Amino acid sequence: MEILKNPSLQAAWHIFPEARLVGGAVRDALLGKAGKDIDLATPRHPEEVMQHLTHHGYKPLPTGLAHGTVMVMLEKQPVEITTLRRDIVTDGRHAQVAFDASWKEDAFRRDLTMNALFLDQQGKIHDFVGGQDDLKAGRVRFVGSAQDRIEEDRLRALRWVRFQARFGKEQPDQKTLQALSSVDLSPVSSERIWQETQQTLKIKQLDPILPVLKDSKLWEKAMGGTLDWKGLERLDQLGAPADPLLRLKALQAPQDLPQKWKMARSEALVFAAISEIPASLDNDDPGPLRRSLGANWKDVLAQVSWYEQARTNDPKWGKLRGSLSHVEAFPASSKDLQDRGMSNGPEMGKALNALQAYWIKEGFPDRKVIMQEASKRFGEPMRVSQTER
Repeated sequence: MEILKNPSLQAAWHIFPEARLVGGAVRDALLGKAGKDIDLATPRHPEEVMQHLTHHGYKPLPTGLAHGTVMVMLEKQPVEITTLRRDIVTDGRHAQVAFDASWKEDAFRRDLTMNALFLDQQGKIHDFVGGQDDLKAGRVRFVGSAQDRIEEDRLRALRWVRFQARFGKEQPDQKTLQALSSVDLSPVSSERIWQETQQTLKIKQLDPILPVLKDSKLWEKAMGGTLDWKGLERLDQLGAPADPLLRLKALQAPQDLPQKWKMARSEALVFAAISEIPASLDNDDPGPLRRSLGANWKDVLAQVSWYEQARTNDPKWGKLRGSLSHVEAFPASSKDLQDRGMSNGPEMGKALNALQAYWIKEGFPDRKVIMQEASKRFGEPMRVSQTER
């Protein structure tokens, strides 16, 4: 198994020979994929883990000491080492834990069977929950009762969706569907909901989860509105990229979602621009362009074109997107307007953005065409610039 050769894992096993690799790295290794994260479980208590690392010359970071997790850099890679634990009290998001669990008890408090597999230094898989069979079958199954696991941590409902999209080949049983349908997401922070949903929306093929999402209304509860599933299907049929903001727009997610989920300002601007820019081009309104088109303007316009093509079925948007690859930059500057007697200030900014809106709408014509339009709008240049000679 290729993961056994990982230098960071080898270094960790030199210090903690009893430890076992757990979670995603084991799951991915069984699928023949390279795992990204190195997460180890050990029966040693957190304080002993830290002391042992210090003794071996490493600097441990108590990133999650209350839950038994210590992080350390080994061979230039972060490694998380977590003490075996069991949950004492849960509140729907977090748990109070005790560090006296057996390997089996630790496996049974985890979320999904495919994430509860352990791999020891000899290359042996320790499976207490039937995770290997589920992984082979493409069965995304909670450990034990789906209702219990979700009640312990409501975020697990959204995590199940992501794993179903990635690995699911079978639809869930009725108890799992019922648990997903009845979950109350209020204990989960808006940031974590966006983070988890964003990861799911980056997955190219969403077919395995769409029936469940429609039936359970899980995303509708998370977003706070009715969703347009056909809009998403039309977008995917066009072969659009798996872009989270674009897909949210195709779903007709609520306009206030960026505020509700506390998205980054750049994300909120793009979310709004995808639907605002087409109307602004028709009305020659530079506002959305001014707010949204920064250094990544090509990406934003490509998102706009996918959205509009899926919404209107108008081929002009596909042509606009095709033209983007041949365009370098907007062929006008403030100097061109200064040559026409315009002073620096807000009005010049508006004028440039209006010209840019015209440039986009007309399919990115060359500088000569843009200068003719500038003369039509703002007058002939009082002096001929070097580039116009």
